[in-house]
Amino acid sequence: MLNLFNNYFSLIRLPNCLSAVSNVLAGYFIIADIYQTKEIIALAIISFCLYSAGIILNDLIDFDFDLKYNAKRILPSKKISLGSAKLLFFLNIITSLTLSLILGVDTFTITLMLIVTIVIYDYLAKKKPISSSFFMGLCRGLNWILGFSIYLDKTSNFIHIPIIISLYIIGLTIASKFEHKSVAIHKSIIIGLVMIVPIDIFWVCYYKGVLISMPLFIIFLSILILKKQYKMS
Repeated sequence: MLNLFNNYFSLIRLPNCLSAVSNVLAGYFIIADIYQTKEIIALAIISFCLYSAGIILNDLIDFDFDLKYNAKRILPSKKISLGSAKLLFFLNIITSLTLSLILGVDTFTITLMLIVTIVIYDYLAKKKPISSSFFMGLCRGLNWILGFSIYLDKTSNFIHIPIIISLYIIGLTIASKFEHKSVAIHKSIIIGLVMIVPIDIFWVCYYKGVLISMPLFIIFLSILILKKQYKMS
């Protein structure tokens, strides 16, 4: 059972999923005046599931290529079967849609937009440097807006944050196109991915104070520990 979870966490790049959770919680902590545990948990699960689904879909599409050039990855090595991966993808999508609908129409709409953006990225955009960078940035920006979605009427006061995050991810994605040329570039990309959470922490501290950002500190520490076991790229 432990081995099964370990393979699943490797497949979805667990540290990356946690960074997505950090984004959505940062958005929620900033925009909400009263924090509800059920909303926090639901948004965290939705974001985790959406990121997981995106990674799984990416690996399903790349299966033939990975079978030839990245045989040690989870799917080509048959640690998780293609059938199981497809089932996991649909379970993640269904879970995210169900929870988002419970939270409200606005959250459901943003979740649908994220799913569409993920599918466009994986199927159409990721092989093209400009469009892949744009859609990757859009995914992160929408993930922040997902955190705003329960109080979407207040979003205009904070819309600059997801825009900045999107631009940061666009730059990081463009840089990642050259990571195969240098170990230093690859390490810089990993550092850039890890820094997503400290950026979230900065914004929450700025608007709501250090105490409110403590869950993000825990996520950051978890990522630092987990990235030693699970790859982030």
